[in-house]
Order: sequence, then C-alpha cells, then structure tokens
Amino acid sequence: MAKICVFGASGFVGRALIERLNRSNYEVISAIHSPGNAWSILRFETPIVIADLLNKASIGNALRGCDYVVNLSLGRSEEMLKQLKNLIEVCKENQIKRLIHISSITVYGDFPHPDSKYETGPCKAKRKSYGWYKMKQDDLIKEANDTGLSSISLCPPHITGAYGRIFHQVIDSIKEGSFVLLEDGALPCNIVDVNNICHAIELSIILEQSDGCRVFITNGDDYTWRDLAEQAAKVLGKSLKDIPVVSKEEFLKISDRVSLASLVKKALMNEDLKKELANTILVKNRVLNKISKKIYARFKRGRSNYLWSPASSKSINYSLCKQQLRGVRHEIIRARDILNYTPLINSKQSFAIFENYYTTLFGYNTEYWDLVV
Repeated sequence: MAKICVFGASGFVGRALIERLNRSNYEVISAIHSPGNAWSILRFETPIVIADLLNKASIGNALRGCDYVVNLSLGRSEEMLKQLKNLIEVCKENQIKRLIHISSITVYGDFPHPDSKYETGPCKAKRKSYGWYKMKQDDLIKEANDTGLSSISLCPPHITGAYGRIFHQVIDSIKEGSFVLLEDGALPCNIVDVNNICHAIELSIILEQSDGCRVFITNGDDYTWRDLAEQAAKVLGKSLKDIPVVSKEEFLKISDRVSLASLVKKALMNEDLKKELANTILVKNRVLNKISKKIYARFKRGRSNYLWSPASSKSINYSLCKQQLRGVRHEIIRARDILNYTPLINSKQSFAIFENYYTTLFGYNTEYWDLVV
C-alpha cells in the first residue's frame, strides 16, 4: 500500500483529498502547520503531524516511510520559495517517488496573454505578487524533476464546491448590489470543482512519468460568467435582469481611479511614511487625523476592491470585474493526454453542490431566510 504525505491537509482541498485517498485505500499522513483547523480532518482517523516547511527536520519527520508527497500548503508569499526548496531537498533525501505540487493560473497574470489558453503561454504575473511566487515555485518543480525528483505542477483556477469562495463572493456581491456582468456575461469563467482537483492529484500519483511542467486542471466546459450569475441570482430569488451589464470599455473608464486609490493605499500602509507624518498637521489636527484614520481603516478592510460608478450611483465590485476580464479559457488537453484526466463534475453541477450547502447553512425557505437576503 502506497503511503502519501499531504501538506496543507486541513485546508479546503486537503480535507477533500484526505477523504478521497482514504476511500482509495492509500495510507495517508496529514501534515499541518498548526492544530487550529485539525478538527476538520480528525474524522478520517489518519495520523496527523505538525510540520513546518521552514524546518527541514520537521519535514523529514512527516515524510518518514512515505512514497508520495502532495503539497497543498499556502504560506506567506515571502516564505513560499524557501518552503518549497526545503520540501524538495527533503523529498530527494527520502527518495520520494513523486512530488505533486498545486500551482495556480495566476502565474499568467491578472490579464493573461491569449496564448495562455495552453500551459506554454507566457507568464505575466506582476513581480512579488502571489502569481509571481507561484511562477517561481513552478520553476523549482521543473528543476527538481530534471534533477531526479519526479515532480508535477497542477495548475487550477478558482476551486469550487461546497465551500467555494468564488461562489460566496458572487452571491454576496449580487446581494449587496455591487456585482455587474461585463460583455453581457459572455466571458469564460474558469473554475474547477474540488472533487476534480482531487481526482487529478490521484491520477498524478499513478502517472508513469512526468516532465515537471504545468498541467491545467479545470472543469473542462464552456461555463461563462453569465452562467454563474444566473445560478447565483436564482439562489437569492433574483434573475439576470436584476444584474447590471456594462461593456469592457465602460468598466475600464470607471476603473481608471483604482490606480490613484492603490497609490493612496500604499502610502497609508507605508511604515516609513507614517513615521514622517507623525509630527505633521495631518496627525496633530484632530479633524485631519480622524479623516486619515477612516481612510486607513477602509483600505485595511479591503474596501478598495470596490469602485463607485457615477452613472449608477452604486459600488461595483472591482475584483470580480477584473476576474471576468481575464478573458482566456484554459484548456485541459494536456491533462487529458498526460493524466488521462476527465472531469467528474461540470461547473453547473459544482454550483448545485454549493447551493445545497449554502441554502442548508443559511436556512433557505425557512423563517430565517429573510435575515440572509
């Protein structure tokens, strides 16, 4: 029986993967950074070890006797490269048969090149961004594979299912009136159900040989943002006619102000600048000090993800608009050819699973539903 160590086992994907691997009769070690979310995997009765990817000794302890390693860990951006380097080194020392690493389509940037329809497209992640660190991790995985440690990078978009964050974000945005559809919702919506990513991970375990390059894992269908908006609106008792539609050009005109907002945000978050301002009128004047603190608090809460549109007099969720503008549908041809991957669940089915969870959680069609909507 093959023994598999899963780093990041208590996360969204980790929980689903542990359950799936248990059903497949693998021996599983659940490696977690801290016990905070350990309750979510206790029911699987798998050994749980505390492992710090910045500490090689603790990695070695987790990998003892293992055949395969799955890396689902997140970690802080500035630590991601060091963590993966450590993991690769210890995997080599322990003669691990394969390292399966979860990458991200964010390596192709916020506005990916059309050629990123395929894995060989140019990476455009902004330097020091999450996608940039993921891109550098992919380079380490490729190098590891070429130097003797069989490795593979699975590259998913938004991961969905019962706890899918992107579904929550769209429903919440529709609820508060900040969601808009760009280009009538015709742009591609790249998502992958958590069951599909777990399926791809299991296929990666039995893969005969890997070249260490990225493999796109999506639901492999033609799901659009209009499809998502229609399903999300239905949950709230609304329809597509309740959702504003704007063109790409209209949105870009509105979003010009984001550049200024980002500069203000950086200035307010900069520690050196705050020290310089400590003895100025901005702080000493009570009114100005109060105003600056409110602006700072706004950015700290992440409200800079919203734009105000003079035309509609409403907030627009900038983050969700920007995601629609990615505009590229990532193909899974390579996943089919290399892994023999066929999605188990399509995007509409994935949302239906989420809807069942969401409506049960919030008491859909009960006396409490009005408190939610």
